[in-house]
Amino acid sequence: MNEFLDKHGYRIFEGDSFFMIRHKSGTAGCVHLIFGSIIFALILISFFLFYFMNIMAVGIFTVLALILYLLELGRRQRDVRKLLIDMDKRRFQLRHGKKESNYSFEGVFSVVSTTEHIGGYASSDRDTTEEYKREINVLFKDGFVLTVFSYISDYKSDELEAKDLIDWLENLVET
Repeated sequence: MNEFLDKHGYRIFEGDSFFMIRHKSGTAGCVHLIFGSIIFALILISFFLFYFMNIMAVGIFTVLALILYLLELGRRQRDVRKLLIDMDKRRFQLRHGKKESNYSFEGVFSVVSTTEHIGGYASSDRDTTEEYKREINVLFKDGFVLTVFSYISDYKSDELEAKDLIDWLENLVET
C-alpha cells in the first residue's frame, strides 16, 4: 500500500495516537528545477559582470531573487494539506496553511470511493489510454464530504490498494 500511496503523492505517518496523511505535489519538482536554473544562471551572469566590469546591479537583483525563492519554498512547505486522524479525540483534523477544521468520527455516515472519467490520450506503448480521477471520501451525516485521497488512475475499476484504504478508514472510524 505504501508504494501505491507514494506513486500518487501521499504519505501516511503513524504516531502513538494519530495518523497523519500528507499530500505532496508531484509537479513542484519541475517548478523548482526551472527557478533553480534561472537563479543559477543569474549567479553566473552577476559573477562575470562583477568580476570583469565591476557592475553590481545584477548581483543585487540575484540576491533579491534568491531570497524571494527561499521565502516561497518556506511558504509552500507550510501550506501543504495535512489530515490528522486523532484516535484519542476520535476526530479528523484538517490543516491547510493556517486554517484548521475538526470533524468528529460520530458524524461519519460512510467511506466511499468515487470515479470520474476525465478522458484519454494517444499512446502506442500503453494498453489503456483512458484516465480516471478517483477520490476516497468520508461522508458525514450533515452532508459534508471530506476528501482523504484524490488521484489519477489508468484503470477502469478500483485498484486493490484503494479498496484496502477504504477498509482501513472504515475500521478506524468504527473502533
